[in-house]
Amino acid sequence: TTWWKGCRCQAAASRDCATYADMNSVKLGSGRAIPQLGFGAGTTWWKRTPETSFNDELAASVRTALGAGFRHLDLADMYNTDREVARGMSDASLDRGQVFITSKLLKSLPDVHGTTKRILGDLGTSYLDLLLLHAPFLPEGAELRQVWRDMESLVDAGTVLSIGVSNFRVQDLKELLAFARIKPVINQVEFHPYLQQRELHGFCRDHGIAVAGYSGLMSLTHKTGGPVDAVVERIAAARALTQSQVLLMWGLQQGVVVITTSGKRDRLDEYLAAAAGAAGGGGAAGGPLSDADVAAISAAGAQLEFRKFWRSDFGLPPLQ
Repeated sequence: TTWWKGCRCQAAASRDCATYADMNSVKLGSGRAIPQLGFGAGTTWWKRTPETSFNDELAASVRTALGAGFRHLDLADMYNTDREVARGMSDASLDRGQVFITSKLLKSLPDVHGTTKRILGDLGTSYLDLLLLHAPFLPEGAELRQVWRDMESLVDAGTVLSIGVSNFRVQDLKELLAFARIKPVINQVEFHPYLQQRELHGFCRDHGIAVAGYSGLMSLTHKTGGPVDAVVERIAAARALTQSQVLLMWGLQQGVVVITTSGKRDRLDEYLAAAAGAAGGGGAAGGPLSDADVAAISAAGAQLEFRKFWRSDFGLPPLQ
């Protein structure tokens, strides 16, 4: 069932009437715009299987996020949360063109077409704004060239408007670019002061690939006590911002599409205020961080390297 209310245009028309009011956007290589702050339905909300009991809290949080002003939902097949997201979207009463939907494929590969069809059915929409290959670490039986060719065919059919990748390293991108007919428009990676991946970001910039970042609040949530803490605390106090806002603005002001999440309305409002401030809109955040503040956070973060996700795939030992 289609859950979109208000907008009665067909899929093709609604793609063209996309409007992400009051949200700064990044232009993708496909010519389309992606809202720079996204609400993530993974990690915190991840379920082991689709059959795991329905998460009413996530459905309510999606509705709350859209009501607060988020216009970008970041999803993935492996999160097993599409039913909850669909419920939240249904309750939000927005036009389809007002919400940018990203999803990701991995666990069901090599069945690109069947998995995408199921995702669309679970979400109640006829197209995705962006489909990502979730990681270069493909399951047995899946081959990168064929998977990408199948994703390209979804763009040709209009089922997906843009395609990209996630967790790709420079060598993975080089392999893909060697044969891709449609280049990836974005690479979504773990990104925070302790995992800045400057070489990767430079490669993406040089090849017209935008960067999205998840786990931007890592120094507050999982890696406290490091060199970034004092710098962020100082900036937050001087600017009357929260530390979360400072970290989000640090990422946003570098042109990164930032994915975050929360089940609390006050936190969501806080994050949106940070996005408005980073974009120069003032508001509660009072405008962007200074270049010196951005540089100070980067310099402090460079003193320590920490990766939380996909560690074994990247050849790192498990966390203690």
